[in-house]
Amino acid sequence: MSQASPGRVLDIHGAQLYVEEHGAGAPLLLVHGGLGSGVEWSPVILLLADQFRVITPDSRGHGRSTNPSGQLSFPTLADDLAALIATLELDRPVVAGWSDGGQVTLELAVRHPGAAGPIIVGGAYPDFAGTGLRETHRQLLGADAAGVPDLHHLDAELGEVADEIKALHHGGAHHWPTLIQETASMWLDYPGLSPDRIAAIGHPALVLAGDRDEIIPLDLSIALYRALPHAELSVSPFADHIAPTTPERAGPFAAAIADFARRHSTAQPSTRKETTMLTNTKAYSGIAVHDMQQARQFYGETLGLTTSEEYGLLWLHLAGGRDTLVYEQRDVTPASFTILNFEVDDIDAAVDALAARGVRFERYDGMAQDERGVFRAEGPYIAWFKDPSGNVLSVLQEK
Repeated sequence: MSQASPGRVLDIHGAQLYVEEHGAGAPLLLVHGGLGSGVEWSPVILLLADQFRVITPDSRGHGRSTNPSGQLSFPTLADDLAALIATLELDRPVVAGWSDGGQVTLELAVRHPGAAGPIIVGGAYPDFAGTGLRETHRQLLGADAAGVPDLHHLDAELGEVADEIKALHHGGAHHWPTLIQETASMWLDYPGLSPDRIAAIGHPALVLAGDRDEIIPLDLSIALYRALPHAELSVSPFADHIAPTTPERAGPFAAAIADFARRHSTAQPSTRKETTMLTNTKAYSGIAVHDMQQARQFYGETLGLTTSEEYGLLWLHLAGGRDTLVYEQRDVTPASFTILNFEVDDIDAAVDALAARGVRFERYDGMAQDERGVFRAEGPYIAWFKDPSGNVLSVLQEK
């Protein structure tokens, strides 16, 4: 992480928010978790700052940011984030949050849908009451029925990292009781977001999960993925709730964030020329399938294409240097148009070879197809077939 990127303090809704920036490129905001600060993203920043303009604010009352109101809530932190985006004059940046930061990111998408572009939500779930999360937080705090936390109990829960976490905040141990009381109210009084509000989020979204997260179980992350209408899911192996903040396990999270941000970012670096269009931009197409294992076998083995995999996605490396992305999507509607045409020298030989590998060729009403299923009446000779998800492909031969 560059040491030449000093932080600055911005006046946001009466609070002084400390913000650091690292790298250059499309903006990427990283929102830290509860009781933490932007520093906790350091292992991830090291892996992202060469690709993005990474922006890490300390939420009000955390780190080096003030909180003159003396109150914390997820909606308030989301309002702060929207104001920060406006102050920095960012155009719908990618916003990624982990733990409390993930909840703030969901609130941002609901309360300020025009502020952020794609969102990344990790280690968070919007229903505290119906899932036991409120009690999980109460137990962590050792809070009584009135919501008053037990500082000695919390120290014991945090163990050897307690002093390190306290040192993240201005005022250290002196400020700690204030932060804990404010956080207790935020956690224990949070009404959550209803299913209807989650379903109304129109942003492209990535749900990040750790397979060993002891705070947000994997089934809750999967439920959030299913509830968000435009979501993807990334599960990091051997990852608990603090994994993204550790150098040992930050890599998979950074890779997933970078991949999603590159594919979905609506913003460009400020150095972009006004006349720049897509003339010289490399492009690729995508194919949605309902079963990645079937697709891997069909495209790689049955069709004999060169393939590779990255972050759970399948790449088809086609002749001529054109790559095509294959990704899994539940309840996919197969493409009724031809998504890939394979030009061959001898269509009869190609059809026979594919048929011998179990490929069944389609027949369409009104089309004068021969016994092999080849249409020869006009244009190139062509025969259509489908992949296991029902997407239409073809082999064709110029006359």
